[in-house]
Amino acid sequence: NWASAIIAWMMVPAALARLVLPAAEEFVGVVSLVLFVLSLVFSWRMTNAAIARGAAVATAVFVSMFAVSLGVLFWLQAMLGVAVP
Repeated sequence: NWASAIIAWMMVPAALARLVLPAAEEFVGVVSLVLFVLSLVFSWRMTNAAIARGAAVATAVFVSMFAVSLGVLFWLQAMLGVAVP
């Protein structure tokens, strides 16, 4: 959907900064973190608009989706033996 496309394009500056400025790890880390938080806020707003049942329901749905996605991520890392650097 379009929200995912916007979020993907929003993360491009962080990837380009990491590519162009490999020595500036702290700066790139801060930029990545800020863009990640902005993408979370944007995702919550899109969830709120799509559900149209108020902020409390949107927050519950968003937190549930976030928790399940983290659980699946950690489960797949353990199952596939992927080590986090």
